[in-house]
Amino acid sequence: MENIELTQPILQYPTDLVFAVMAEDVSSQLTTLKTTELVIGDYHIRFTIIGESHCITVMHDDQLILQEVLACTEIPQILQAQSHKFAKLEPYCFKQMGYRSQVWFANTLAMSDWQPQEQLRLDFPDMFGQTPFTSIVWLTNQQAIRWRTTHVYPLPTHTTYVYSETVFDLTERSNND
Repeated sequence: MENIELTQPILQYPTDLVFAVMAEDVSSQLTTLKTTELVIGDYHIRFTIIGESHCITVMHDDQLILQEVLACTEIPQILQAQSHKFAKLEPYCFKQMGYRSQVWFANTLAMSDWQPQEQLRLDFPDMFGQTPFTSIVWLTNQQAIRWRTTHVYPLPTHTTYVYSETVFDLTERSNND
């Protein structure tokens, strides 16, 4: 992983966000700032912070199952299994076999209603009197893995908090392999 020094704030807008779920690995095209990996049986889940965004990769028996990206970036159309742009900051939900994800927006920082087992977090340089950050937290059991992300976008007049929550069902996937 590259060591990227975050000394200058970068103004990004949540209206530039794109959510994509694909069966192709685009992680080499993204700038990794912080990453960790989780192993559950034959599953390998890689959580990656890519700027004020995230990329989550799910593999089974060394085969890519899916990659979830929420980022202010263009994802090549040919790679997208599903994508959604958030120009209007409206909530979005996507479901496919064994996978369900939702993204929503708020004007306040929400308190989590569950205690994660682990967390990956990166704070960015202060901007407009606030510290933007991206965090990924997760819970696991033998049936599923659940992750939640928080992305903070300070702007001159307000701050937008972007949340996503995903459930990946390990049993439904295993029964259909």
